[in-house]
Amino acid sequence: DAIVHLAALHHIPTCELQRARCLDINVTGMEHVLAVAEEARVGRVVIASSGAVYAWSEGALVEDRSPTGPQDNYALSKLCNEHQLRLWASRTGGWGRVARIFNALAGDDPNAHLVPDILRQLEASSREEVALRLGNLQPRRDYLHADEVADGLIAILRDDRPDPFDVFNLCSGQEHSVTAVATELAACLGKSIRIEVDVTRRRISDRPSQLGDPAKTERLLGWRNRLPLRLALERLVAERDRAAGGEIPL
Repeated sequence: DAIVHLAALHHIPTCELQRARCLDINVTGMEHVLAVAEEARVGRVVIASSGAVYAWSEGALVEDRSPTGPQDNYALSKLCNEHQLRLWASRTGGWGRVARIFNALAGDDPNAHLVPDILRQLEASSREEVALRLGNLQPRRDYLHADEVADGLIAILRDDRPDPFDVFNLCSGQEHSVTAVATELAACLGKSIRIEVDVTRRRISDRPSQLGDPAKTERLLGWRNRLPLRLALERLVAERDRAAGGEIPL
């Protein structure tokens, strides 16, 4: 009945180092998915895009007003996917929806993203005060738990409007700095931290703010993020405990 296409190479440093591979997987791969949808007469497709497709700016990013302007290879591939879907819907008479997902959190993320990296450093130390080695500390991001992203994707899939194409933010509408995230995550584990800036971990290009506006998604689909950052991080820690066979806090 429908395809929800989430597959991608999405670790940004990898996408920068392996540029052609990133575009092959994300852009050419998307074209294969759309070709199969057309061949099998699947008329509804939802794709995962990213809040990173927006141009760098302060303030909340709004789907139908904020300009796009990718600044890295991953974001470039995701904006290309959006145009691919729009053209597919126009060409086939299909129904396409884009989920611009902001920073998702979950306990089973295998990539070297910020939160898994902080968690690994915290869990590797037996001390109550942990020295965290981090790169850029000032960037602010809009975080939400992957369970809520999944709920948002289902809400998008159930959009019953006939419009052939539309775009929705999946975000919390709140942003937090690297320092704030590290402090909250340490508190979930009952630890304190001392942050040491490691220049080798700094990204050459890192947008200062990426804050989404969830108003359109709530207005048209009835979805809104419900978990504040602290509860999302507590759920993440519980998921890690479950995976390790430990005791899960209620």
